[in-house]
Amino acid sequence: MQIKGRWTPAILATLLSLIILQPLTYIIVFGIQNEKSVFLPVITYIFSKWVLDIGFAHFFITMSRSPSPIKVNDFVEGLSEWKKGCTVGFWKDLWITLWSMLFIIPGLVKHYAYSQSIFLAAEFPNLTAKKAVHISKIITNNHKADLFVMDISFLGWQILSALVSNIGDLWLLPYIRMARINAFHDMLQQAIDENLIKLEDLTPNQ
Repeated sequence: MQIKGRWTPAILATLLSLIILQPLTYIIVFGIQNEKSVFLPVITYIFSKWVLDIGFAHFFITMSRSPSPIKVNDFVEGLSEWKKGCTVGFWKDLWITLWSMLFIIPGLVKHYAYSQSIFLAAEFPNLTAKKAVHISKIITNNHKADLFVMDISFLGWQILSALVSNIGDLWLLPYIRMARINAFHDMLQQAIDENLIKLEDLTPNQ
């Protein structure tokens, strides 16, 4: 297992993200229950998640590419790409939201179609947000159901974690993120092997 022997930095990075997002979640729920405005907390949560997503993508891609020791600094280094994370996150979520307005099924399909865009942006920094979303659509073709089934397979563990106040998330979330990164690598390589995309598509202006 790729995380074996490297759990500590993965858990610390996950803990940091929970420290940032959980208070915002409580503020939003409290505001809704008390009929108060939650606009600012929601916006803060969304932007924080976009930034954390690029940080985790960088962190787990680095871990998946090499058996070398990894540090929390690798996660922090990924956070420095916050502009890219926000741009890709905005572009991806905008299109998912627009498709979801048609019905829940189109929104769910597009969620998986665009799901690899943040990984592409982390691994290939020269990709624009629009290009990352476009390539994500290509590499997830015929794999969206597989990604859905993979997510369902984690559901039992997520329920167990919720029963113990989500403490299990410190171990579960790194495991899930690494599984998704490995799926990303497999889909990307298959798309390259089948000539659906070319290497120059991934490294423009180089």
